[in-house]
Amino acid sequence: MNARRVWLTLVLAIAIAAPANAAGPPLPSAASGAAGATAPGATERLLTRRAGPDTLVSAVRTSDSRVLRSRRIHGRWWVPAVTIDGATTGLAADGSTLVLVRPERAFPPRSTKLAVLDTGRLTVDREITLRGFFTVDAISPDGRRLYLVQYPSEDFLAYRVRALDTSTGRLDPRDVVDPRNPGEQMGGLPMTRVASRDGRWAYTLYGGGREAFIHALDTVGRTAACIDLDMLPADGDLSGVALALSPGGARLEVRDAGDLVATVDTRTFAVGEPGRERAAKPAPTAAGGDGFPWAPLLVGAVVAGGCALLLARRRRAAIGSSV
Repeated sequence: MNARRVWLTLVLAIAIAAPANAAGPPLPSAASGAAGATAPGATERLLTRRAGPDTLVSAVRTSDSRVLRSRRIHGRWWVPAVTIDGATTGLAADGSTLVLVRPERAFPPRSTKLAVLDTGRLTVDREITLRGFFTVDAISPDGRRLYLVQYPSEDFLAYRVRALDTSTGRLDPRDVVDPRNPGEQMGGLPMTRVASRDGRWAYTLYGGGREAFIHALDTVGRTAACIDLDMLPADGDLSGVALALSPGGARLEVRDAGDLVATVDTRTFAVGEPGRERAAKPAPTAAGGDGFPWAPLLVGAVVAGGCALLLARRRRAAIGSSV
């Protein structure tokens, strides 16, 4: 049994007891700091860990985890979490810029604090404070533009995508939208992600809203495309769905428990729905061997419960800090 399945088993009891509608977006934490941020093809991974009231930022080599350099910076900061399955972001593809997020005790926070770091010196070039609740979604390959998800209310299935200039800290007043349907209201939770090798495109699967879709974000062109996936249940278990790009990046594959359920042309965003193809190695069932799909049910319950537990913990912390 791999580490992920062990973790799922341990928290099953909590997940089943938790209300699914309390789920929220992924938040920065010690776990995302330990996972670190990297870029496709990068030789370094940037990690954060608590150092008393401050943060130790380290650059480690991806091949053997050797620490190449580190620096203690003032305050507590984490690598941004970006999807429910544990993906992180914040490091520009050219390796020049890292963006970190300050954790807040209240949830949702009244403000969002960001730190823009020079990765060579591991020093903070700029701290940015935004009014309201934002999460980091992606960063352009040169680090000049940061993309944020803004949550205007406590309905975390409704959000806006914003662009921010990392050199000035200013938000672009225009939302980042799909020009084919600029008035469409997106909604859902980010489940999993894959990025193009050059760092320009971030493809994120969203579920939990009215429909399952892929948000294709062009971090250079400051635009996006929403790609509906009608073959996936919006309110169903999407934890077994994975995204993968073809070697040349021309095709995006969507697989559910190893089965190819859709392909997306990354130039036209046209969706193809091939017949369900079994993976070379069938996905194992949960212990018991009776054929019942315990594993997908388990993962779905855990995702909801884990988010609900985090939300409750944040709210208790907020109440405690106000007393």
